[in-house]
Amino acid sequence: RPFDRSKGDWYCPDVSVPELRQIKPTKVSKLVAWELPASFVVYNKTKDPVYLGLSTNFNVSLEVLKGRRPSQMEWIRYYSIPEYDDLELTLGFLATIKGGWEEQLGGLPSGNTIEEERIKWEFDPPVAEPDYEILKPSIGE
Repeated sequence: RPFDRSKGDWYCPDVSVPELRQIKPTKVSKLVAWELPASFVVYNKTKDPVYLGLSTNFNVSLEVLKGRRPSQMEWIRYYSIPEYDDLELTLGFLATIKGGWEEQLGGLPSGNTIEEERIKWEFDPPVAEPDYEILKPSIGE
């Protein structure tokens, strides 16, 4: 069927995915990011990939992730794209690049696949009393 936004279709642009190995890793502490959309892979001190992400504002995402996981953010490879007026088109390009990189890595890194790790990358810790217990909702509640 043809593309139809009203049915929840997303753009799936025909884009050539850049080869990760051809993108020079940058030391996170030396990186000056900007407010452009980007797909990125974060590496730890031993240069193992630990998180694969995308962002419509690379600068903000980088600062947030540095606050959440500073010990895991040593190196980064990224590919930025122009910001399109249509958010779905921007996200379509970023998702295509991210999917291609997942394939190049042989799967998603631990920060995307291990639930405990994913939560640390993608969510801010709760602000609460020291004895606060994190409760996970049960299925069916």
